[in-house]
Amino acid sequence: MKYLKIVELVRKGHIFNDPDILKLSNEYGWTIAHEQTVNDWVTNAKEILKLSNDIGWSEAHKMAERNWNTNDIEILKLRNKYGETVAHILAKANYFRNAYPFKWKKILLLKNNDKIYVFCNYYKKPNLNNLATDGLFAVKLLKNTNNLISKITHPTSLMYYTEKIRFQADFYNKLDQMLKFYISLNNYIC
Repeated sequence: MKYLKIVELVRKGHIFNDPDILKLSNEYGWTIAHEQTVNDWVTNAKEILKLSNDIGWSEAHKMAERNWNTNDIEILKLRNKYGETVAHILAKANYFRNAYPFKWKKILLLKNNDKIYVFCNYYKKPNLNNLATDGLFAVKLLKNTNNLISKITHPTSLMYYTEKIRFQADFYNKLDQMLKFYISLNNYIC
């Protein structure tokens, strides 16, 4: 009964920080902390982040869905019963995009019960339909990237192909710049 009254208050906008109240849950393990997260409440208290419902969906999972992030390895490794980690959710939101892959190697190599690695959420194939038209060679780069990504069969090849894609991106970017300069120079002269 106490749980339902507090949920009602939370839905009206009240915030609780007392760990004893945040740990209260219904028969499915959905806690007051989970309920507060729906209203954009965040915490960094490990004790609260580890609270989970009956399928293992932790408070950290719920907060990651709502654009919260962490560098805490222990929290990133939290799994639900399907093996999906907090890192999987953050990878879908491109959290690791600007990070150094070597720093996150252990996290990027985590996999869920379907054997989907975190890096598979991080390195998605580019969509050719949403191609920006600034570069003359952008299509070539995207096709090469798709080809390279399709060759990643094991996580150890991830770093090699990442560097290869970066090298190609730099090459095509410089080529585009040179051609744009030539075209603008040619238009100026003519």
